[in-house]
Amino acid sequence: MRPRRSRRCWRRATGSPSTAIVVALPVPAVAALDRAVHDRVLASALDDAGAAGVRGAALTPFLLDRMHRDTAGASLSANVALAVANAALAGRVAAAAAGPGAAAGGAAAVARGPVQ
Repeated sequence: MRPRRSRRCWRRATGSPSTAIVVALPVPAVAALDRAVHDRVLASALDDAGAAGVRGAALTPFLLDRMHRDTAGASLSANVALAVANAALAGRVAAAAAGPGAAAGGAAAVARGPVQ
């Protein structure tokens, strides 16, 4: 999503800085796992977790470890690429939400919330 479009969505969704919107990105194509590999590894990991009684808070670390191991680290690379892309987008959205001239105000301008 483009930052200016995010700003318009934010304005429509809220007039309050205490309300949030979610802006999500897919994994960058250069780092994405092959869908068939992802689905196969995830299904196997979920089956093994169920058989081992892994549930609740222990499930996510179990799945991440299995995805990392069974994809030879490619899942970690994909997650890092996604985190970097999300951070870059978050910065652009924050700058767009702060509005023109906010750069002079720095973080304080962003902390004020959406531009009315």
